[in-house]
Amino acid sequence: MTWIDASIKLPAIGEKVLVVYEGEVQWVTYYRDAGDVGEWWECSDGSDTTIDMGCVTHWMPLPAPPTAEEMGSAGLHPTTGQGMPAGEAK
Repeated sequence: MTWIDASIKLPAIGEKVLVVYEGEVQWVTYYRDAGDVGEWWECSDGSDTTIDMGCVTHWMPLPAPPTAEEMGSAGLHPTTGQGMPAGEAK
């Protein structure tokens, strides 16, 4: 994956992406408000933090989550991602 210049292309509304804001990577969701009076970047962690549209320089789609096989090889439960008891990891 590569960084996409936000002045050239924006992600789909509601798509969770990584963004660069003030030189640091942030994880946010981009969307248009319900009244269609403007657009902004909304933090996807539920904190109600917003960033003005023009302040984000680049964005990148999130990577795919690990497969069940990758989770198991890391000693994590393939569904919950929690650590598995010793001897259960595959």
